[in-house]
Amino acid sequence: MKHFDRAFYFIQKCKVALKQYQDAMTGFQLIMTQHPYSFEGLVASWDYAATHLLDSLGGYGGGENNQILNIKNKIFEEEGINSEEENKTDNLELLLINFMNEFDSTKFSKSDRGKIIYNTKQAFEKKKKRDIEIINDLNKRSEKGDKTAARELQTKKAINEVVKVKKPKTQIELKKIISNDVNKIFVKDKKKKDNAVNQIPKEFSLYQNYPNPFNPVTKISFDLPKDAKIKLIVYDILGREVTRLLNSEFLQAGKHIIDFDAMKYNLASGVYFYRIESGDFNAVKKMLMIK
Repeated sequence: MKHFDRAFYFIQKCKVALKQYQDAMTGFQLIMTQHPYSFEGLVASWDYAATHLLDSLGGYGGGENNQILNIKNKIFEEEGINSEEENKTDNLELLLINFMNEFDSTKFSKSDRGKIIYNTKQAFEKKKKRDIEIINDLNKRSEKGDKTAARELQTKKAINEVVKVKKPKTQIELKKIISNDVNKIFVKDKKKKDNAVNQIPKEFSLYQNYPNPFNPVTKISFDLPKDAKIKLIVYDILGREVTRLLNSEFLQAGKHIIDFDAMKYNLASGVYFYRIESGDFNAVKKMLMIK
């Protein structure tokens, strides 16, 4: 599923480059439906907004072609949905039907399309169900006083609130949308104190980088309950190693903060991962760079 997600995302980016804006927007909306609590969904919502802006400024007349529009209106009538409420619905089957109608009918029969829609719907719903289970688990841990779970839960809920269809009319409006989303999700924790760095933690922990999103410098912090050799590695979204911030370096017990400067590696905007390894302990976090 992980490789399918990545491939599916880059296919939509290619469609944008080919000016197949409507098809790409449907694909981005499918990603949003599949990842309503994660950064994948967040980035897809921004891509949808940017692609809509490109379409309105010079794509296919700034709107949907008649074939797709007729399909949507027919399904809306059958489902009892007002066409003006399209932005509010996350009807997965509707999105898949629209997506499949973009394919060559000579290569995909009606039966083939039905099978693809059913299987894809099952896979997407399974992923979404898993995300909801994670949310419920974080909620239970948070109620028991787990501060790490509480922070992660807060971030996921904030992402879910902003992962939705947005249709900006200008570049300025698009920038405001992204800025507002970032402000809603990433809130400074003003209660953190600098002297916390000197405290000896009780267990290994890897924290979310700050700031996040970042451009181009961010800080990665982690806790060591004892002296240990540490590997801290950054990967791109395809799993390729970008750099090793720490390569089996011996560090003393305590709280540690490492700076990561993306400018040194000429990185593009997007999702990256950082992984820490120390003996049996390992953990991975996501971070988002926006130029």
